[in-house]
Formats: sequence, structure tokens, C-alpha cells
Amino acid sequence: MMWAHSEIVNGLPVEYGYNGTVFNELFTDLSDNEQQKALDWVATYIKPIKSENRKHTSYGLKHLLEHDTGIYMCNNQFKHLMLICGYEPVREYPLNWTFRISEKQLRKRSRR
Repeated sequence: MMWAHSEIVNGLPVEYGYNGTVFNELFTDLSDNEQQKALDWVATYIKPIKSENRKHTSYGLKHLLEHDTGIYMCNNQFKHLMLICGYEPVREYPLNWTFRISEKQLRKRSRR
């Protein structure tokens, strides 16, 4: 059995499932309106810091975005969004990425 993982290929995220399935859906596959709403969400709630935030992975963050905006995207699309916004993963090979982002800023979304 293969292990699930991801990597960045030519600047784009790619996920490999346990059975060898390749997931390469991109953020840019979403509608223009969905893209703009997601970009606005990241600009509002995601802020860079120097240390890794281990409380939220790409998978968990995509669910927060969906809860707040109603936009569904797969994990790979969320990773692509973060790359577009200038957030590199701490490590690119785990299936679910972590980032150097502020927990304090994310907590502000719960006060909405």
C-alpha cells in the first residue's frame, strides 16, 4: 500500500492518495466569484508569523473557510490558494500542510 502524501510540482500542489490516485484540482478551477471570496477570506483571517501553527492544517482551514463563505474546495485547492497568497507549507510532503500563520488572527473569525 502506498502512503498518502503531497508535493509541489512546478509551483502547484499535487496530492497522492493511498491507492495511488492523483488529486490535482486547483484553486483556479473555482468560479471567479468563489476565488475572490476565498482570497478575501485569506486576506482577512490569515496573517503570517515566524513560527509554525500546528493547530490548523490545510484540511482544517479549508473547512473554516467553507463554514464562513459557503465555498467548498478540496484540500489541494486550498493548498493552491495558500500558495497563491504567498504562504508556503512548513513541509510540503505531508498530506495536510501546516503554515506559519497567526492563531490570534484566526480566533477573530469566531467573534463574527
